[in-house]
This record gives sequence, C-alpha cells and structure tokens, in this order.
Amino acid sequence: MNFEKAIQDLIVFSEKKDSLAFDLFFNETKDLIYRVAFHYMRCDAEAEDILQSVFLKIFTYAQEKPQSIKEIKNLKSWLIQITLNASKMLIRSKIRQREKNMKKLTVPNEST
Repeated sequence: MNFEKAIQDLIVFSEKKDSLAFDLFFNETKDLIYRVAFHYMRCDAEAEDILQSVFLKIFTYAQEKPQSIKEIKNLKSWLIQITLNASKMLIRSKIRQREKNMKKLTVPNEST
C-alpha cells in the first residue's frame, strides 16, 4: 500500500474536488480500513458498514477542511483511528438498541 500516493490523491480531491482522485484514494486504502474494521467487529456486514461510514467521514472532512488534510502526518495511523472510532460508535449504538429492546420486554413489577 502506497500511503504517500494515497495522501496525495486525498489532497488533490480536497483542493480540486476531483472525484477520480477520491476513487484512487478509496482503492488504495479500502483494504486497510476493511481489515481493521473486520478485526475489531468480527462480522463482514458490520465491517462493510464501517468501511462506508469511514469513507463518508473522510469525504466530508476533506471537503470541509481541505487545509487539514495537508497536515496529516501519518495517513495509516489516521485511517486506523477513524476506523476504530467508527467501530466503537457502532458497538455503542448496538448496546443502546439492545437496552431499548430490553426495556420494551421488561414487565413492570406489580405490587399489591
């Protein structure tokens, strides 16, 4: 994986809104992001959801803060951190949903 080329593609996208540059960035980095997400979640479908979420975040971030993209010192670490954060968010969301479902199943205690 060529991270120098990947960061250059992301910079080109952020500065020129060049969709081809983002496609190249995606193709250069998707395997790393998927592997990290799958390792953390142990589920193909959830890893795919995280992959999509991470690239949406990167896409949005690159458009909103193009200057910040140039300040990324270690692309691999940056991508891994975003992926881990997205994984943790999905886990928290699943826990909240489970708790919500459990509350619906709980029968109120009837005292007489």
